[in-house]
Amino acid sequence: GLSLPLPKALKIRPTLGRVKEALFDILSARIDGCTFLDLYAGTGSIGLEAHSRGASTVIFVEQNRKTAALLHRNVARYCTSMPPEQPSTLRIHILDVEAYLSNTRHRTTPVDIIFSDPPYDAPVSHTFMDRVTRGNWLQPDGLLVVEHRFKHPTDDTCGSFSKTATYRYGDSALSVYEPTSTPSTVSEL
Repeated sequence: GLSLPLPKALKIRPTLGRVKEALFDILSARIDGCTFLDLYAGTGSIGLEAHSRGASTVIFVEQNRKTAALLHRNVARYCTSMPPEQPSTLRIHILDVEAYLSNTRHRTTPVDIIFSDPPYDAPVSHTFMDRVTRGNWLQPDGLLVVEHRFKHPTDDTCGSFSKTATYRYGDSALSVYEPTSTPSTVSEL
């Protein structure tokens, strides 16, 4: 795969390799042809991996301008390494995630998968979760995956979405949400 640089001056905590691999194991049946929204995109490694595995559209949202400049460079490098026949739609928004989610002009159509990797030491914002689920950002059969610190658990339900699983990898965790009409049992793995 494409190696992405990570300057030490940027305070970015990239997703660990084993967490990234587990994420794409979880998403494997849904990734091909999907629209993928990468929130708190950082270097873009998750969104670019989603595209390389078959996502047709990837939308990156990153607030920090210096990090977004690196994200732009990484996307450009990735695009030059793609076969010319591979169609791609890769969009970058330099904007606070909650501001992005509040502005409906960014949402042309609901996406299939949302991956969110908010700042690691902060609990996942209830406002963020509410905006994702109530803002019609996801297709009715969409999937929301939140990477977070295991000691900062996410809510079991949010709007019409229920947490279906939490996967732990050391201090990190992936919580998976799916639309449900009735509450479900959450499994911790």
